[in-house]
Formats: sequence, structure tokens, C-alpha cells
Amino acid sequence: MTSLVNKKENRLFSVKIYYFLFVFASFYILACKLYMDDKNYDHLLTVDSWEVFIPMTEYYLNTSKGLLDALSYVWDDYFIFKREMPGYYTILIFGGWLSEIFKTDLYLTLQLSTLFLASFIGVVLYRLFLKNGFDQKESYKNTLIISFLSVLFFYSTIILRDSHIALLYLVAIYLTFKKEFSIVTVVLLLFVSIVTGTLRSESGLFLLMLIPLYLFMSLQVSKHKILTFFMSFFVVIMIIYLGMSQQEEVKTVYDDNRKHYIDADKGGGVIGSLDSIPLVGKMGAIVYNAVLPIPCWRLLKSPSRGKAVLREDYRREVYNIMNFPRIITAFLNWLVLLHICAWLLSQDLRKRTKNLVSKPLFYQLLSGLLFFYLQATVLSHRRLMGYYCVFYILFFIIYRVFTSEQKRVLMFWTIFSFLMLQVFGVVYEGGL
Repeated sequence: MTSLVNKKENRLFSVKIYYFLFVFASFYILACKLYMDDKNYDHLLTVDSWEVFIPMTEYYLNTSKGLLDALSYVWDDYFIFKREMPGYYTILIFGGWLSEIFKTDLYLTLQLSTLFLASFIGVVLYRLFLKNGFDQKESYKNTLIISFLSVLFFYSTIILRDSHIALLYLVAIYLTFKKEFSIVTVVLLLFVSIVTGTLRSESGLFLLMLIPLYLFMSLQVSKHKILTFFMSFFVVIMIIYLGMSQQEEVKTVYDDNRKHYIDADKGGGVIGSLDSIPLVGKMGAIVYNAVLPIPCWRLLKSPSRGKAVLREDYRREVYNIMNFPRIITAFLNWLVLLHICAWLLSQDLRKRTKNLVSKPLFYQLLSGLLFFYLQATVLSHRRLMGYYCVFYILFFIIYRVFTSEQKRVLMFWTIFSFLMLQVFGVVYEGGL
């Protein structure tokens, strides 16, 4: 009976989370639309939506005989982990098709179709909090805090800027919290990885790593270790075979990523300087990326290049007041970073959380560090959202064991150091 009640309450909390996220993000989308119309802009906050996604959506729909014909064209000759992104355009085509049927604004419809998927992130996040020892009310509250204050909120309103990939990452991460080995879970992880690969090849390839990670964790807790071992061995062989059969596609993905993210010139800025320092520099870049923008109001106006301010109307569609949620995100990430640093430096705090950090969470934190390390020089939060959520969960675990006095002291130093960080940013940029 208790189990049935809990399931019913979990469904109710999940529905409430989805509803709040969709409604409040819709208000932000509407505010952005009103701002666009007032300024006579044709796009806002990102260039890709206007220059790539909308034209391609219109192209597929206008050159096809209908929805199914357009989808057939997108998926023609697709192979697993090929560099094309049919998953992206499938979502866009559905949104464009709905826009045609209901005679609505295409830009706004594609935003809402993105939000329709992105709002499920909160539901999965709520389930992850439950898996990590939080009760229903705590999980509900923490989920809303992250969903509204983190970068998840901002990108849930931008046309297909990785919120859909973050959703799939969180689903895969959630699956690894299953305690007992299940071939169904392995199949689901493989399926989620392949689907993610249709959106971005390298993202799907990284997710494949979670399958051996899940098998490793299962071997530690399974009651049927021999059966689990042989099943794990078989699955690993199948993954290797899949990789060998798609060797050319995998090599292409690796070469493209190396060209754009590893070997590319990072310039003489902060990231360029950090990238020149082995290992430690990469870790510094991870922290630096997390607390961007610096200063936090930098995205509210046209950027500067060195100490020379570009013309006032430079990409004004992208750099404007509607970036204000990013300021809140920067502070939240700084708050999380300082709490994690305090936890790492305090043996007492680590002892208090020893039984609160589960093995699946611990291994996912390590996976997240690897993920951040591989993309340390990519100046964007959107690609990191899935694993940011894992570290947000760790933050709330740490926060639970802080005394009231410790919370007050650390909050003071968080605010003070965040303000000093903005001062550094102003000095580095050469003025307000």
C-alpha cells in the first residue's frame, strides 16, 4: 500500500514539475517574442536558429510532399554515428509541420516544441534525486531550484540548443542507478546512445561508455555474479564489434572533434592561456567555463574584443537584456563550486557524506569530470548540462550536512568572492 501511495505521489510531483517548467518557461519565451517584435529583430539570443534551423526546416517541408516524405528525405542513407544530424531535423520538421497545420509563427512554434521536450528534464532530475536518498518534497524543491536557476532554464527556451541531448544524457545516467543487472537496461542504454548519436555523433559515442560502467557497477552488487560476468562480456564484445563496423564514422567524428576542440588555436585569452598548461590548465578551464560570463552582465550588451569595444549594434540580437537568466546561472555555479571545494578540503564534511554519496553517483561524477575535461576549451554551458546536473545533486547532498553556521559563513564568502570575480572581469575587459 505504501509503495502504491509513493508511486502516485511521485507521478503527481512529476506532473507538477513538468507543468511549472513549461508554463514559466513559456512566459519567458513570450517575453522574448515581445522584445524581438519591439526591437524589430528576426531572431534572439542565438544565431543558429535563424541561420540554420529555420531555413533547413522550411527547406525540408517546402521541397517534400508531406511530413512522411520530409522525414524519409532526412533519414535517407543514414548509418549509425554518421556525421549528419537526422534526429535534429526530425524534431524541427515535426515542429514546422505543426506550425503549418495551426498557422502559427514558425519561430515561436519551434521554441515551444523544444520546451515540450526540455520540460521532461525536470521529471528525470526529480527521479534522480529520489535515487540519491532525498525524500519526495526535498526532491521536488531541489528539482525546481535547478530547473529555474541553472542554465537548463535558458536553453530550454532556445531552439534545439542541446536541451534534448541533456534530456537523453540524464535518462542514460538514471538507468545506471538500477542496482541489479538487467539486459533490458543494457538495451535501453544502447538505444539512448544511438538516438543521441542521431543528434550529435560524439555525444552518442560518449554515452556508450555508460554501458561498461553500468556492467562494472552491476558486477559489484549482483547476486548472480557469474551470469552477470558472462552477459557483461558478451555486451562488451558487441560494443567493440559495433565500433569496428562503424570504424570510418568513429574516426571521422574523432578527427573533426580533434580539429575543432583540441588542435584549434585557442587564442591569447584566458582559455588559450589555461590550455597551454598540461592537466591543471584543463581543470582551470572547467572552472572558468562553469562561472561564465565574467563579468556576469557581459552578455547584456555588445561584447568587446580585447580592450576595443565593438560597435554598439554588434550582434544586438544575441547580446541584450534578455540574457539576464545567465547571471543567475553564473552565481549558482559559483555557489556549487565553492561548496564542493569546501567538501573536498574538509575531512569532517567528507565523513558526514560518506554514506550519502552512492557508488553510481560517485562513478557518474568521475564520468562527468572526464566529460568536462574532453570539452574544457569549449566556451559553452549547453554541451555540459547533463553532467552539470550530476554535480548539482552532489551539491545538495553536501549542503544537507552543513550546520547553520557553516551555511551562513560559506554563503558570505560565496557572495564576496563572486563580487571579486566580477571586479576581475571588469579589469580584464578594460572597463564596464
